[in-house]
Amino acid sequence: VLGAGGADCGDIHNAASPEPALVEIVRATVAALDAAGATPADLGAAAFSLAGADWPEDFESLRRQLTVRLELRDEPEIVNDAIGGLRCGSDELVGVSVVIGTYAAVAGRSADGAVFHLGFWPEKTGAFALGSMALAAVWRHMLGLGPDTSLLARALELGRAPAQHRCR
Repeated sequence: VLGAGGADCGDIHNAASPEPALVEIVRATVAALDAAGATPADLGAAAFSLAGADWPEDFESLRRQLTVRLELRDEPEIVNDAIGGLRCGSDELVGVSVVIGTYAAVAGRSADGAVFHLGFWPEKTGAFALGSMALAAVWRHMLGLGPDTSLLARALELGRAPAQHRCR
């Protein structure tokens, strides 16, 4: 690794709109290039494994936008974030990758080179879904509609609620 960069939400489907997500992708890329002492002109090729790159129109838009915004000589390769995880699994790039962040993505590649990815898992997964389910369990408990849950005390502690505001 010659350089690394970070930024805020670069997921075009989970940012307020695609525009701020693109700004963040560019910001992270420029930071990584700066850390490496390089510029986009120094790149022979570029590839982005991105959360939110789920559909063909996403790939096309991201490819076009990043080429222009980073002033790349050639269009970059754009893949879903789960596809990028396959590069880490084996030298043959064969396997399954599951990415669980705000939401979840799954990718697989067979020995014959067939690739599959699902950008949006059809079941609720990831941090957003887990947080929503935890809050619902607390609400059900507090309304007397569900069983006791240790999540209430943990949520109050996490929120540093004063003892006098704590329920039960």
